[in-house]
Amino acid sequence: MVQETAQVEAQDWAEWECRAELLALEWEHLQLLRDQNAIQVWVVVAMDDDCCTLDTILVMAVLCVPVTGVSQT
Repeated sequence: MVQETAQVEAQDWAEWECRAELLALEWEHLQLLRDQNAIQVWVVVAMDDDCCTLDTILVMAVLCVPVTGVSQT
């Protein structure tokens, strides 16, 4: 009886250790997802900003094209 109780306690302890490790891994996974989300937001904002910059440069390039450079077909 004492041996069975000790065995059950050892199994319970091992199960709790596994649960604690799983919880730590889940927490780390959530942290990585938050970091990934922050990076994705930063990339989208950077792309939006660059898109506006590229649009401005394109407009300026088109406006600076001399009339003689335009094909007259």
